[in-house]
Amino acid sequence: MKRVLAHYESQTEEEAVAEDEAAFEAADQTVMEIPTDLVPKVRELIAKHQAA
Repeated sequence: MKRVLAHYESQTEEEAVAEDEAAFEAADQTVMEIPTDLVPKVRELIAKHQAA
């Protein structure tokens, strides 16, 4: 956890933007907004998918 926090705290604004843009351009992933109350269900579905 400390490594992750250190990574993001040490990023410049330009590095953070580049990382965000790269995430949106990843061909094997999709970024989308979902209602907050559905987050637990989505996480459950992801966990089931990863376990399969």
